[in-house]
Amino acid sequence: MHKTGSYAYLKFVRQDREKEVKVLQTLAGIRSPSNHTISGVRSWPVQGGTMISMPVAGGHLTSLTNPDEHLWPVALQLFEAVAFMHAHHVAHMDLKPGNIIIPPEGGRLSIIDFSVSIPGCTPDLVSTGVIGTEGYMAPEVRRGEQYWPMLADLWSCGQTLTELCARCKSSPHVPMLLGIARELMNPDPTARPTMTMVLESLAHAQRGEGDVVVSPMLQ
Repeated sequence: MHKTGSYAYLKFVRQDREKEVKVLQTLAGIRSPSNHTISGVRSWPVQGGTMISMPVAGGHLTSLTNPDEHLWPVALQLFEAVAFMHAHHVAHMDLKPGNIIIPPEGGRLSIIDFSVSIPGCTPDLVSTGVIGTEGYMAPEVRRGEQYWPMLADLWSCGQTLTELCARCKSSPHVPMLLGIARELMNPDPTARPTMTMVLESLAHAQRGEGDVVVSPMLQ
């Protein structure tokens, strides 16, 4: 990926990997406040593939200059982003701080890099093959076992959230978010709460209707 000036990034996608272009175009075209697919993307065919132009929307998730101040809104946006992708039948399969972009001073979070994503995904779809980045792959994916892609995304989201919380020193939200991260990283994939469950539980807690309990076993 190459930066052009201070306005956009260019990425060349080979013809045999144009699934990424189609997924990005499909998601980016859906109007929704919970859509955190990077916006303003343009693409055009070139010899051997497609060129994608993406606006500069910030730095990696861990580049926040004051993570304590922004932890809560960033975590909510991350949950929204994953819930949105899954609701529209896309498993990202490479969720990590480097694929989550946000301005250093905080603001709107964007998801990038759908190069290994799985479109047409449903909660019960089973897949195989080691996909993703070491350190952010769900255990079942890393072991080369059969796995449910959407449930693997949940583990990666939990690991990313854990890393973000580790950069915070005084945010009062750290204990609760780390608890959610632990549930998302449950070794048993079927015991991981969906992002919709996480968001619903957080909404109930904010309204004073109970504690944050998101484990499927406790619903």
